[in-house]
Amino acid sequence: MNDVGCRVNKSTGTHVHHGASDLNTIELHKIFELYSKNECFFDSLVSYSRREDRNAFCHSLRGSLEYPDSRYYKVNYKSYIKYGTIEFRQHQGTLNYDKISHWILITQRVVERSKNYTTIFGSMDKLLAFLGLTGFGGWVQERVEELSEVVIVTGK
Repeated sequence: MNDVGCRVNKSTGTHVHHGASDLNTIELHKIFELYSKNECFFDSLVSYSRREDRNAFCHSLRGSLEYPDSRYYKVNYKSYIKYGTIEFRQHQGTLNYDKISHWILITQRVVERSKNYTTIFGSMDKLLAFLGLTGFGGWVQERVEELSEVVIVTGK
């Protein structure tokens, strides 16, 4: 994408769709439950502007297990109705292959493993183990450290 001149800025997001037409209502609900109850861990993997409820195009799911009326949530179920997919909207725009590929794998595992979801995980390590991604620990730690430094710029 870099070679053909693609660019991203703070207004862009990375939206990932996973096929979900084979999921029933309970399985679909568990995706939202897993994500909303463990949202703080997913927040730590994305830029500050896409954490909590800071972005109008990827609102927080925290505090509600009802299906949102809008597609502009971190996990969008409206794409399930229209396309048979679950859309993850939280990640900021990027052209970095590692960031994109890791996010795709993490969100795919959320869809796959949510069928067996029953608890809130107390740590990122426990969440990664549940998702079958223990090998991601190093990448996740680097990502969390990279994104934990919030820089406030003031103009003069």
